Amino acid sequence: MVSHSAREVEKLKREGADIKEERPDDDYYEWTNPDTGEVLKIPNGIDPGWVYNPGETAWGRKISKDAMDAWRAQGAKAWEGLTPGGWETHGRPANIPVDAPKARVGPTLNTVSAAVRAIKRILGGEEKVFSFHSGSFRYDVLVNASILAGHVDLKRSGFLPFLPEALEDPYEIWLSFERHKGTGKVVLRQRIIKAVRLDKNRGVLLVAQSKDGVMEAWTMVPTSDFKYLNRQRRGRLIWARQ
Repeated sequence: MVSHSAREVEKLKREGADIKEERPDDDYYEWTNPDTGEVLKIPNGIDPGWVYNPGETAWGRKISKDAMDAWRAQGAKAWEGLTPGGWETHGRPANIPVDAPKARVGPTLNTVSAAVRAIKRILGGEEKVFSFHSGSFRYDVLVNASILAGHVDLKRSGFLPFLPEALEDPYEIWLSFERHKGTGKVVLRQRIIKAVRLDKNRGVLLVAQSKDGVMEAWTMVPTSDFKYLNRQRRGRLIWARQ
């Protein structure tokens, strides 16, 4: 397939080239990606390989809604790590220590608006910058109540009170460049790791994920398997508790 400018098209037509300018039908057909098994809707007259522009997707631009919806449904699986390393290569223990909690489990919330109100109470306002200092090392993370509430799994909203201690007293901090498999967009993500004791046998595993200094996602999982966090401990270890 070769692209031409409007001037080139007019020149070709004057030279007698048979050029069709009809646009494809508005209807779509389904195409199954042989590598992933994903079923995508492709406009009639368009080959599946041209459903997005590779040059533009390097900047993360959304070209095809159907294609992007398919990738979005994969969530974290749509991203691949580009920074080598992990807890093993950095000589870190497989089981992270479980800290005594400073907060208590709160009520399970039923709506996003309720989560916004709860986070505002925790932050003392709409947003707050959490800072961590250790020697010459420092990081700042902005937490916005409305943004965070939009990413909260309401079934786990009772663990929101543990957020401040996760950001202010972490166990590890990791950095990793990650690339979206669909768009090619590359971002630098920071993951803050911590575990807090719930009872004799269980704890809460805390992962706060930030990008460009703003907290964009979180994971708080009650479990007795403290190795569950290991898949989040990847990339470059930039700070660790000894």
